Amino acid sequence: MSRGSYEELTAEQAEAIRLAHIAQSSGAGVNLVENKPQKYETFVDIKGLPSMGLFYQDDISGQPLKVEDLLLIQGVDESNVHNRFTEIFNRRLSGINPGDILLADEIFICFWLRASSYPGYPFSSRGITCNMCNHTVDDDENGFHFKDLTFELINMKELKEKYGKSGVMEFSLPSGIKGKLVVRKRKHLSRVQNVLKRDYYDYGRHPSAIDEELMILLSAVDIGFGDLRETLDAVKEFSPIDYIELMKVIKKNSFVTNITVTHTCPACGEVAPIKGYRFRPEIFFPGIS
Repeated sequence: MSRGSYEELTAEQAEAIRLAHIAQSSGAGVNLVENKPQKYETFVDIKGLPSMGLFYQDDISGQPLKVEDLLLIQGVDESNVHNRFTEIFNRRLSGINPGDILLADEIFICFWLRASSYPGYPFSSRGITCNMCNHTVDDDENGFHFKDLTFELINMKELKEKYGKSGVMEFSLPSGIKGKLVVRKRKHLSRVQNVLKRDYYDYGRHPSAIDEELMILLSAVDIGFGDLRETLDAVKEFSPIDYIELMKVIKKNSFVTNITVTHTCPACGEVAPIKGYRFRPEIFFPGIS
């Protein structure tokens, strides 16, 4: 507005404009609305871990997800899910290095982050089949909440005694080969990712499905080789008896977490525990199809 325009206004109008300019420049105005983003900087203890905190030196705490995390999750697939959640865990967890998270606790932490980010928003019941009437929920009807999920670590007491405080157990194969099995953590999957990139993807190659699966199983095994690829090649030269016994050792002594949902069937009203709930990126985007 030009200086000449002020001269055409009444004294009251000119004074009102002058005061408005002062308020705008100082940021102090009556009924001024500021759309500042809400911040989530407080970390709270994560309770209820399937492992009950075994093999962790400190308590783990976390905070709700932010949009930058959702953008990572939105593009998740099998090839990048591990690395993307490592980035998210780095930002949203405290008291733990993401690599030191037990695989048995990882799914619980993912669900905890989702529940903390959307208080009151139910999880989708999609894919759950009622044990009584066999009704399968194929949409978002009759969802459930985090409190309705139970995470059970199988053979917890027995494995705790085998691994002790160190998280390492020793084994011996029929031929006399000795080795160690370590409690499986996220860093062991990182070992697999590093070998795949170094020995395959960087050269435009892909490992066989059998080799990749075997590397995952062997990632927490120590039979005297520092490199996972060397361990893989050595195991391929095992006798069948040694190989079968090694697979038994790994599978028998791996922590496995079972998920149970206390679910109310929308068709018959039956309230019952239903085993299994598949992790899907869609759970982090409730109500968006």
